[in-house]
Amino acid sequence: MKIFFGCTSEEILKYHEYYSAIRNFLIEEGHTITRDWYPGAYEAAKHGVIDFDQRKAFSKVIQALEASQVMIVEDTISNFSTGYQITYALQHRKPILVLWTGEKNKHATMTFLHGLPSNYLQISRYDLENYKEIIREFLNKYNEAKNKHRFHLVIDQVEKSYLDFASYNEGKSKTEIIRESIRDRMNADDQYSDYLRKDKKENS
Repeated sequence: MKIFFGCTSEEILKYHEYYSAIRNFLIEEGHTITRDWYPGAYEAAKHGVIDFDQRKAFSKVIQALEASQVMIVEDTISNFSTGYQITYALQHRKPILVLWTGEKNKHATMTFLHGLPSNYLQISRYDLENYKEIIREFLNKYNEAKNKHRFHLVIDQVEKSYLDFASYNEGKSKTEIIRESIRDRMNADDQYSDYLRKDKKENS
């Protein structure tokens, strides 16, 4: 898959083990990072070099986001840049995995990001023991996500009446309501999550 991997360069030396682990895993799994800026930024930070053209960087970020199929962002250290990238990706209906280490908002279960109304946003806490499973589950879920399938759905009058009611009350189409119901069930299905976390290469 074509993946936009984002993180902030702030405290890059402190979080290098985390950032590089995620980046390297994506490459090892055969994915393409649409803007692989991290190695150069890390080397520059090690030598105390600051060489940053904001205008060029912004253009490259937008190009990389638009070229990607999904976005993965390590957001333990949040800033305006990663916040904008997440917002931009959501506006373009890109599936997004936001990763936080245990240090992020230790005492907060809900944040501003949790309030964003999108079925394409997943927020997960991770560590260096489980990050591969979390990433693999996310990518397997959205593999071939752009493919569309049409189904002929037969429902009874009770279900139709509810769909009519929910559609009117929530200002959503019936298709949106059905899709949201399926996604809620999908996201709550632990067996499906376990299935997605398996390495497909091992079972091929």
